[in-house]
Amino acid sequence: MTSRTTRNAGTGVLQRWWGVARGRHEKVYTTTAGARRAGAVGVAVGVDARYRLHEYRGVSLATPNEGEAAHASGHAIDGERDLERAAERLRRRIRAEHLIVTRGRDGLTLWNDAEAVSLEAWGGHEAVDVTGAGDAVVAAATLALARGAGARVAAALANVAGSVAVSRRGAVAVTLAELRRALGGGAPRRAR
Repeated sequence: MTSRTTRNAGTGVLQRWWGVARGRHEKVYTTTAGARRAGAVGVAVGVDARYRLHEYRGVSLATPNEGEAAHASGHAIDGERDLERAAERLRRRIRAEHLIVTRGRDGLTLWNDAEAVSLEAWGGHEAVDVTGAGDAVVAAATLALARGAGARVAAALANVAGSVAVSRRGAVAVTLAELRRALGGGAPRRAR
């Protein structure tokens, strides 16, 4: 599936807690109005808003974890069927083109109009520190969509970026070189 965003138009990452983004085509939008304006001109807008996700509408991508998805959808998640219901409700509520729910050691699941697909967690190591994993996921997926990648490819890159992020301590940006190394030597990790 092709994203409705225009290739090379730019990228916006919405994060409630961080006020900076670097790069020629990146801007940080911290309001729903800013997200709408950006989306209207073809900018791929990804949002990682923690427990304020319900405040945003019409973004290209939202990347909550299971707890954040439950909170924003108003639907408790106690299993796969609950996760599906919460994701459906959340996509309708915030009108996100794509929704990626991160699931820790269980990987992530992508929803959009065309599909719902789960990807196993990438890599063979246990998480050292989950700080920054959500940032890596939203950044990788949003940038992939902005460059014209399909939703499944964007989710797969986000999965690898999240895995790299949890492999070290602290919130450290995942580099392109790290992604390339991980893709060259990694494989999906079986959930326990």
